[in-house]
Amino acid sequence: TSGWRALTYPVIENVIIEENHAYNGGGMSFYRVEGPVLNNVTIRNNTASYRGGGIFAIGSTMTMTGVTITGNECFELNGGGMMLAASDGVYDNMTITNNSCGTHGGGIWTNYSGGPESYDDGWTLTNSTISGNASEMFAGGIMCAWSHPTLINCTISDNTSGWGGGGIMGLESGFTLKETTVSDNASSGGGGGIWV
Repeated sequence: TSGWRALTYPVIENVIIEENHAYNGGGMSFYRVEGPVLNNVTIRNNTASYRGGGIFAIGSTMTMTGVTITGNECFELNGGGMMLAASDGVYDNMTITNNSCGTHGGGIWTNYSGGPESYDDGWTLTNSTISGNASEMFAGGIMCAWSHPTLINCTISDNTSGWGGGGIMGLESGFTLKETTVSDNASSGGGGGIWV
């Protein structure tokens, strides 16, 4: 990883983060750091005015295991549950449910995270569930913009979007799905399950 990230190693374990508000990152924000570890954390019922209702991460590498992100809301732009911009890491056994946002990525919005225009290798999500999330415009579940995340053994279900990609949307992006179920998602525009 390049020198533009600070080596920072908080360990956040067995913690509940709830009912907070911020402009970006209602529950938590990570800004250009490498090393944070979240284990068995619940991030719920937080709000953000602009980006990342639950988590806002830009230029960061984190490790997350057993993290639940639920009931968060981003009023205006991207990532009801999480916004991952130019970020990477391994996220395992995640539950991302019932989050919402005003425009893109009810569950997750990611941009410049993996792929040819990115600063890093992107993030990997394993053994996780993304369900019940909603976005007024693009991607109820996951919105990928200029990114290439990898999802392995995940379930993406019951997400809704006002236009484009009920489950997943890729905008000038790739993504890799392995051993993953995309089911029962809905979009008022194109691609109930997947739109690229």
